[in-house]
Amino acid sequence: MAKKPKLEIVPKILHQAELTSFMAIPDGMFSDTTRIIQSSARFDIEEMKIAYAIAKSTDFLEWSNATRGILFLNGSGKITAARESSTSALFASLVIGTIDDPTVTVLHFFCGLHCNFGGVVSGPKGLMRSLIAQLSVKQNFDLNFIDDQLKREEVRDHDIHRLCETFSAMAFQLPADHEVCCLIEGISWLETPSWREDLTATIAYLCYLSVDPRCQARFKLLVSCPVRSLMLTKEVKQYGEVANVVEVSSIRMTERDMPSERELREGSVRLR
Repeated sequence: MAKKPKLEIVPKILHQAELTSFMAIPDGMFSDTTRIIQSSARFDIEEMKIAYAIAKSTDFLEWSNATRGILFLNGSGKITAARESSTSALFASLVIGTIDDPTVTVLHFFCGLHCNFGGVVSGPKGLMRSLIAQLSVKQNFDLNFIDDQLKREEVRDHDIHRLCETFSAMAFQLPADHEVCCLIEGISWLETPSWREDLTATIAYLCYLSVDPRCQARFKLLVSCPVRSLMLTKEVKQYGEVANVVEVSSIRMTERDMPSERELREGSVRLR
């Protein structure tokens, strides 16, 4: 009788623990949200009013309740030396408010805190490395799409296109009943000549996840842009009806509906 051929076990090119290690994200980076919430008391009151108006706006509420979609907040605040703003506090509150929901994964990156050249986690590559590291702790992923040594080396060396493709391939594996909210705050900080090409590629990949049929999970992207950006606006608008570019200067709220200065200062009014 002919012998049955033995099944050849192909060794994995990349294990998940190695992927996380390659991203080289310091443990302390995930405390960005806590840091921002703690420092929110020093934000300018007029800026706090803007953040509150954004949180209560029709555009924001529609994005929150949508199945998929992109909300791009153009001109969402002032660029300050602190690199944080009241919009940072809004995004941080969104992260903290969904921690206990097992059906929602909130991924975040505060660009103003990670925009120094040569920083440990900086620029568009730092953004994608952070998103991959955050996603990798959510479940065990099949990394067989990294199927040769060249791809492995590109992941290790932080090639921007390989990082984007890796994040997309991981997102494709999330279940259909899952919601992924990707929050990128202060993206203007990364719009520099040195990073512009990488930034455009990054935004293109993330936006496409909102319409890519291979992504079963409900993928939603929220981006704030303190300084109005024609380049990023043009990129986002390519995604048609799922993309909503909002000029923050057009968001209005009457004084009657606005909480008092004391309430905003004391944090007794939730931004979400």
